[in-house]
Amino acid sequence: MKQSMNPVERQAVEQARRELCALAPDDEALHEDAVGEPLSAQDIERVRKLAARIGFVNFSLPTASGLRTGPAPAHVIAAQLCDVPLYRFVPQQGAQGAVVAAQAVPAEQLHNAEDLALTLLRALNDWAARAGRRAPEREPAPERGAMQLVAEPVPYDGSEPPLHFAPQGFLGRTQWHPAELVHVGVLGETGSGKTVSAVLPLLRAALAYRCEGLSSAALVIDPKGDLTPAALQRLQSLGRADDAVQLGQPGAVRLRFFGPQQAGLSVRDRYFKLVDLIDIKSEGRDDIWMHKGHALCVALLETEEAWQQHAGCALLPQVCRWMGLSPATSPLQAVAVLCQQVAQLEQLRLLAALLDAAIVRAAPLQPPARPLARLASMSNNEATNQWLYESRNALVVVAPLAEEQLQAVLDLNLVGEPAPDSVPCTQLIDAGRVLLYRPQPTYVGDLCARALKAAFFQACLCRSELRRPVFYVVDEFQRFVTVQGDSAEMGFLDLCRAFRVTAVLATQNYAGLQRRYPRQADLDCLLLNLPTLLVFRTRDPMARHHLQESFAPPTPQLPHVLNVRPVARLATGECYYVAPHGVGREQMPLAA
Repeated sequence: MKQSMNPVERQAVEQARRELCALAPDDEALHEDAVGEPLSAQDIERVRKLAARIGFVNFSLPTASGLRTGPAPAHVIAAQLCDVPLYRFVPQQGAQGAVVAAQAVPAEQLHNAEDLALTLLRALNDWAARAGRRAPEREPAPERGAMQLVAEPVPYDGSEPPLHFAPQGFLGRTQWHPAELVHVGVLGETGSGKTVSAVLPLLRAALAYRCEGLSSAALVIDPKGDLTPAALQRLQSLGRADDAVQLGQPGAVRLRFFGPQQAGLSVRDRYFKLVDLIDIKSEGRDDIWMHKGHALCVALLETEEAWQQHAGCALLPQVCRWMGLSPATSPLQAVAVLCQQVAQLEQLRLLAALLDAAIVRAAPLQPPARPLARLASMSNNEATNQWLYESRNALVVVAPLAEEQLQAVLDLNLVGEPAPDSVPCTQLIDAGRVLLYRPQPTYVGDLCARALKAAFFQACLCRSELRRPVFYVVDEFQRFVTVQGDSAEMGFLDLCRAFRVTAVLATQNYAGLQRRYPRQADLDCLLLNLPTLLVFRTRDPMARHHLQESFAPPTPQLPHVLNVRPVARLATGECYYVAPHGVGREQMPLAA
C-alpha cells in the first residue's frame, strides 16, 4: 500500500535527493527516480522522524569559522534518518524568520558515527553500490615502476646547423654549434649587464634555431619580467606567435605534472616526487612528526584511490562537503582542508568512520591502510593531540601544493584521471611550443616554478620527437633548483646532453646556490655540468676562486690577470668567460 508524505516530509526528501544528485552527477538512474515513488514503511517512519525533529531545512551549523546558515547538507539529513544524535536542534527566532540552531553533542554521545558513515555511503538508496557496479571500465594500469624513456636519445653529432648571433655576435663569434653551448651559466650582480649581454642573445638565438626542419621548443622562467617581452617579440618576428604559451594567465592551458609515461607510479611514489620540490627542514622529534604527516597524507590519498577505482567518483571532496567544511575541487585540496579544519573530537570520529566505511565498501579484500585507525585505541585527548600534530605536519606539504596559484599552472593529478583542461608537457614540446612563466616573488611562486621545471625535465626525456632542439632558459635559477629526485639539476644537466636539450642558467651570485646546496660536493657537481660560464661584475669571492682555477697561474714577472682586472671592477657588459674552446675576457654588446 502506497503511503503519501506531507509537504514537510516531501521537502526533506527532495533536499536529500538534491544532495545525492550532486554527489553522483553521472548516475542517470538516481536522477530519474521520482521523489514521490512508493517508500517502505521504514523509510516513511525515518522521514517522519526527520520532519518531527527539524520541521524545516534551514539551520545554523557550527563550523571552525563560526556559524554557517544554509540548506541542510546530506550528512545532517542522514543523521536524522538514522536517528543518530549528531546535533541537538533548538528552534530559534532569527532576523529572517525561524531557524534551527544546531549544537554539537558531547563527544561521548557520538557513538553511532559508523552508522552515519555507512548511511552516507549507501546514500539512502544504496547509491554507492550501484555506482560501484556502474563505474567506468578503465584500461589496466601499466606495471608500477620508474619512468621509462620511450626511445633512444639523438645527441648532436656536429652536422647540425649553428646558432646565429648576428650582427652583434656572442663571445666574438656570430655562429655557435649547439653542442658547444651545452650548458651555459651566467653570473653577475644587478646592473652588470648579464641579461642584456648574455641571456637575451642566447634566448633570441634559441627561439630562431631550427634543426632537421623542426623549430625549437623551450621553457622560459622569468621572475623579473625581462625575458617574456623579448621572447614574445622574437616569436612574432619569426612568425611563431602562436607557439607562445604564457602559463598562469587567465584562460591559459594547464600542464599535467605526471605525464603518460608515469601512469604506473603508485600514489606513494607520486606524493614523494612532489615532496622533493618542497623545502622541509626538520630534525630530531620534528622529523618523526614529519614522517607521520607524510604517512597521513599517503593513507588519505590511497583511500581516495581505492574509492575512485570502486565508484568512479571522488570521495574526499565529498567528505568535506558532508562535514560542512570549505569546498575542495580535488583530492589534494580536500586533504589540505581536512588537515586544516578538522580539530574537534566529534569531527575526527566522524571523519574516521567515513574513511573506514569507504575502505570496507571499496576494497574489502585488499584494503589500504586505515588513515585514522590508531586513534581509535587512544583516549579522547591523546587522539586529538595526535591528529593535530600529524595534520599540522601534513599541511607543510599539502597546503602549498593546494594553492590556487599552483593549481592554475599545473594539474597535480595524484589520484584518478587528469583534469580535462590539462595537457601533457610532452605534447607541447613535441609541437614546438615555447612555455613562458613568470613566478610571483613568494614561496608558492618558487614552488610552482620548481614543479613546472620538474614536469619539463621529465617531458624532455620522454617526448616522442627527440630530434627537436629544446632549450631551458631561467633567470635567478638559484630560487628553483632542487637537490634530489628526478628534477635535480645535477643529474638532469648531465643526462639531457644526449637529448638535444640546452640549458641557460643565470644567477646573481654563488651564495644563493650555496644555501640551496648544503654540501659543497653537490654544488661542484652542478658547476661541472656548466662547461660554458660567463662571470660579469660581482663581489662574490667564490666567483673569483672559481675563475682562478680555470685561468693560467701568474708568472713570476707578471701578476695574475684577475688581479689586473678584478671581477668586482668589470665594466657593464664586460665578463670573464670559461668555455670549452678557451678562457678570456670579453666586452659583450649592450644592445637590447
